[in-house]
Amino acid sequence: MKFFKKLLKCFKKPKNQEDSWDDICKKVESWSTKSTDDKEESFETTLPTVEFDNQFSVIDLKFYTRYEEYLDDVRRETPEKYERFKMYFSFLDAHIRSYHNLFHDAMWFYSKASAFDLLLWRRKQYEEDFEYTIDVLNKNFSHIYLLDYNDLLDYAENNLVF
Repeated sequence: MKFFKKLLKCFKKPKNQEDSWDDICKKVESWSTKSTDDKEESFETTLPTVEFDNQFSVIDLKFYTRYEEYLDDVRRETPEKYERFKMYFSFLDAHIRSYHNLFHDAMWFYSKASAFDLLLWRRKQYEEDFEYTIDVLNKNFSHIYLLDYNDLLDYAENNLVF
């Protein structure tokens, strides 16, 4: 008798051990659809129900690589929005002028003073200002300007009065 008890203990599965893949397959095979049919009404889902509205809007996005064209289209197509964000455009114009001066007139000054680190610091600050301002404008207009620093320098040279 002791022999059989020891033999049964060898085959007995510990309580904390998970079911093997074969055990799970046997359990699944023993499931029947009839046993779930009668309980179907009592089953409640925990997923929230989502109702979809069939309405959608289409936004016509326009991308620009030239700041001059971007500015002209924004002024022409959305004048009321342009007025609301005029401070951002003025901020950009002032910084574009300074950025242009940094690469032309100030280059001589910084080279005389051996202070190119200040020139690079100023350049970095202007570029961060451009990125921030353009990001704000791109979020509020369907006109998207893809920032190009060389284009800003060309814009300053051709359009801004110094």
